[in-house]
Amino acid sequence: MLAPGTVVNAEEGEELNPLKHIPRVLWENGGLVLSQVKDISGLETAVIQNWIKRGYVAPPVNKHYSQNQTARILSINALRESLKLEHIAKLISFVNGSLIDSSDDLIADSELYDLFCSVVRQLYADNYLPFERIEALAAARTASIENETARQRAKNVLLLMSVCYQSTLIKRRVESLISSL
Repeated sequence: MLAPGTVVNAEEGEELNPLKHIPRVLWENGGLVLSQVKDISGLETAVIQNWIKRGYVAPPVNKHYSQNQTARILSINALRESLKLEHIAKLISFVNGSLIDSSDDLIADSELYDLFCSVVRQLYADNYLPFERIEALAAARTASIENETARQRAKNVLLLMSVCYQSTLIKRRVESLISSL
């Protein structure tokens, strides 16, 4: 099973969030360089630079991408098969305000991506989840967020991200079936 927005495969029972496999010392020393982000995401340099230019991702600091910037890139990449970039930006800004200023974030991008990975693991396990089940998972995953506004917004964003990703998984299955005809 692929981690959302990546080319990283996770085995059953293995952590789905690839950011958790990266040694903490790398994050503490500035983060990942562009080639490492490309290796994880499968994206081309021009795509990542375009997202930065358009204000979807904050520019790297000293050519390094923080854990939150990397998580944002992976989240955008995971959703772009089912949503327009402008809609993804609106979705993320609903929970995090300005896309290039983290001071107004209600939840860190890395935390949101981790919650997203936990729901996606369930999507892989069950093949398909009804909307109500995804909504319940989103509520359960965000229940520990103390601030009511942040919790509600994070729950709604997680729900929408998960439903969109499920539609991507369904689309991929259909394409696979069609190609096998």
